[in-house]
Amino acid sequence: MARLEITGAVTRATVLDFAALRALDGQIEDASSVVPGRNGSAVRLAEAIALAAPLDANAEVLMTSGDGAFSATVPLSALSEALLLYREGDAPLPAGRGGPIRLLIPGTPDCGAASVDACANVKDLARIEIRPESP
Repeated sequence: MARLEITGAVTRATVLDFAALRALDGQIEDASSVVPGRNGSAVRLAEAIALAAPLDANAEVLMTSGDGAFSATVPLSALSEALLLYREGDAPLPAGRGGPIRLLIPGTPDCGAASVDACANVKDLARIEIRPESP
């Protein structure tokens, strides 16, 4: 079942299930129009993060898979165009395709930056923790 927790340095911790993700603004019916080769529907990550209201615009974002086996830390500023791929038609994105929620960071400039690599495209994304910028 799709469930995404957003916690940490935020005004309000947020939990989004499939219905809540679908209700967000910023829906993209055909993710391949933004990330070629990625089928399914998505919503902009910025819409989900805005609900939690981060306390620091320069924060870092720790993203963790549902089983806890994978995590990536990315500057919040590098996620402005990131997508949450979460459905195929009316059904959740299958696990075999990285679901139920898969983070995609489109575009070579962000994914190629020294602070963000292609590995930040997290499959089975379950938790996002907003962390204040490191000194």
